[in-house]
Amino acid sequence: MAYKKQLIGGMPAALNGLFTQFGFDILRGEGKLIDAHTIEVAGERYGAS
Repeated sequence: MAYKKQLIGGMPAALNGLFTQFGFDILRGEGKLIDAHTIEVAGERYGAS
């Protein structure tokens, strides 16, 4: 189990950096799907463009 934690421990930070580098917006908070093109995260709605 220690090996697994060591191997994947840094992945969230690495993926966050990679997504940011490619122009993705990182949304943090509780979210829900509103419809096929809209999500709501932390009380704010976001639509696909």
